[in-house]
Amino acid sequence: MDRQATIGFILIGLILMAWLYWSTPETPPTPPKSKTDTTKTVKAAPDSIAKPKVDTTVKAAEKTAELVSQFSADSAGEKIYTIETDLSIIDFSSKGGTIKRIYFKDYGNYYNDTLSASASVREKSVQLLDDKRGSGLRFEFMDQAGNRVSSEKVNFSSNFEKDTLKIKGKDSLVVEFSSKKDSLGSGFALKYVIHGNRYDIGLGLSLFNMQNKVLRNQYQLAWRNGLNHVEQYTKDEANYSNASVMYGDEHIIFNSDNGKEEKSDGTVNWISVKNKYFTSTLVPQNSKNTQGFELSAKNVPAPP
Repeated sequence: MDRQATIGFILIGLILMAWLYWSTPETPPTPPKSKTDTTKTVKAAPDSIAKPKVDTTVKAAEKTAELVSQFSADSAGEKIYTIETDLSIIDFSSKGGTIKRIYFKDYGNYYNDTLSASASVREKSVQLLDDKRGSGLRFEFMDQAGNRVSSEKVNFSSNFEKDTLKIKGKDSLVVEFSSKKDSLGSGFALKYVIHGNRYDIGLGLSLFNMQNKVLRNQYQLAWRNGLNHVEQYTKDEANYSNASVMYGDEHIIFNSDNGKEEKSDGTVNWISVKNKYFTSTLVPQNSKNTQGFELSAKNVPAPP
């Protein structure tokens, strides 16, 4: 069977694993005032790498929903915030505290010659994230009961003072999305640094008193559902889509030909997902604070 016909869209998820280690006393500690940053992560003992069995029953789903609701800020629902730079237009969502859409202003769509002269920058610019399937970054962990919890489900509060902001040149802006803290002061926050004249985005993860929430002190940063295809002939572009990781001295390239999943433990220098023309890469400030990766692919039908 023709490879192009079987591949269609390749939605590639990648996970950058990091482990935290806390010295937990026998009695519940007083919620600390300081926050734990991923750049200060200490690798756990090797036996913490074993993955717990996930309870997939309805009861487990209810427990996960309950835990997510503990972290969700009181809000009427999803809210979109927009930052425009010299190079891009970025839509952030309070649901998941992540980037929902990103438009590159200097790169046009293949169908732009069919648009009217009054078409907006958004209409004419390439948009890289699949906002229907929800591609983008997540913070994920297993709770003490073995239920998977993802920031994708959490509604965050933010430090946005306006719904739309513009920055130019060498100016930069710090965007922060914070979960609600529970009665023990447990919570987490995602921080982004946006530059007026650069494509790269700084990312920080802060954890507050999470040692009693996260099973085996293990969490993951995950990029789910790849990138949008931007060519007219998506079956052809799918042949160039893949994920890759720099794992120690080895560069591993992963696509549907390699199978459904690949993973390993150890130091990760960077990890990325790409389509034919664009790449999204996660680069840790200190690779010694990482402890493995997972790559997986799911094939779905391409549109006619």
